[in-house]
Amino acid sequence: MKDKVHNQFEAAEKILVAEFGAKLTKSTSRVDKPNNHIFSFPNFGNYQLSMRNNKKTLSIYVNAKTRLGDSFESKFIGKATVVKRYPQDGNPSSLLLSAQDAPFLTPTKNDLLLIEVEKFDSLVELVGLYLDVAPSSAITNAVQEEFERDTERCTTGERDALVKVRFGQGIFRDALIRKRGANCWMSNIEGKPLLIASHIKPWSKCKTDTEARGNLDNGLLLSALWDAAFDAGLISFGEDWKIICSERLSESAKNSLGINITTSLPDEFRNDARKNFLTFHRENCFLD
Repeated sequence: MKDKVHNQFEAAEKILVAEFGAKLTKSTSRVDKPNNHIFSFPNFGNYQLSMRNNKKTLSIYVNAKTRLGDSFESKFIGKATVVKRYPQDGNPSSLLLSAQDAPFLTPTKNDLLLIEVEKFDSLVELVGLYLDVAPSSAITNAVQEEFERDTERCTTGERDALVKVRFGQGIFRDALIRKRGANCWMSNIEGKPLLIASHIKPWSKCKTDTEARGNLDNGLLLSALWDAAFDAGLISFGEDWKIICSERLSESAKNSLGINITTSLPDEFRNDARKNFLTFHRENCFLD
């Protein structure tokens, strides 16, 4: 467990640097709080956070407000746990936390939160919310590498199933929802629990194109029935964005999906990058 957490912590550092241009401004090592690293973000007004690794989680000291002044806690519900709160009234002597842990609090009037992150996959999204920026990729290379290590003994089918659970119902879905809202793009069914993020170019076919795995243009936000039909190659989209159906798709399934001759991907989800991914799906995944 110790080695896994250490590797996870190192991967977290790489993510902050690669994804957000973070700069390690200070590193401390104490008996009670080892590997305490303080990062600033020069591209975002030098906003800061302090991070250390525990036995099972990453602990992060953050300001209670995001870079643009919103409540950070209201944004990360379900993605992290608040362990402790440190009120700050502007008087450095009243801080309830050592300046060695959080020097960035003084003398700003901003409460401090100590949060714990259990799911490493959530780190990119959390820091993006903290800095009020959207990460360039929903699934970083570091997250991919960890997933590949965790599933190295799985078959391709088992790995694809885990991709669906960890990303299709996790950070990839969350990123698409933040960008487009919590509605199925084809049926307009509303509600996050009902939605799955489908990779247009499947994870298993992105071994030489790993950036595609986190590219939001390689995603479709669909309800479970639409996702199942698309993943199985029973439906795809033509050059004109209209739905195309495999001969293996039954009439009753078409009726359940609400497919007719005019059904097409809505205009707001169309762009050249997504068209290229859909071409790959049509040529390599669709069942004629």
